[in-house]
Amino acid sequence: MPPRTSADVKRHGKHYTPELLATFLAQRVIGQIAAQSAGRGDLPILRFLDPACGDGELLFAVHRVATHLLPGARLTLIGYDLDHEAISVAQSRADELGVAVELHQGDFLQVRRDIPRGTFDAVITNPPYVRTQHLGQSTAQMLATEFGLTGRIDLTHPFVTVIPPLLRNEGVLGLLCSNRFL
Repeated sequence: MPPRTSADVKRHGKHYTPELLATFLAQRVIGQIAAQSAGRGDLPILRFLDPACGDGELLFAVHRVATHLLPGARLTLIGYDLDHEAISVAQSRADELGVAVELHQGDFLQVRRDIPRGTFDAVITNPPYVRTQHLGQSTAQMLATEFGLTGRIDLTHPFVTVIPPLLRNEGVLGLLCSNRFL
């Protein structure tokens, strides 16, 4: 990714996930899925979502880890991001690695309405760490109203709110979040 300024990070919450941290989280998510599927025989296609995928590192980590922990598993890797440049980087990386991913440029908090409940086996994400007040008053008010949020919140809150219905029964959420969110 191109260098990010501190203003860019603050305004848009662009904290890209380092490979080592992405691998750690993917190991936990895939390990949970492997434990759930033990003894079931052939695995179905496993669907993974990263709703704020940036350069795609979490999805690529899922692919790397699943190759070792779930050999023979068929994966569908889906990512969304607002940043067209990040999506382009993620697609270039996927092409270089020979990893099939489905990438979408757009606002996941809006498009998630079109995704059926129970669609994903796992969501792995490092959502934006940005206070809603940095998005402007009208956007902050819209998010507060739509997601029932009050006080000083960041975009992690709406992301966490919308994910559970998208998971299948016993679906797995791998979430990286700021200490402030916890």
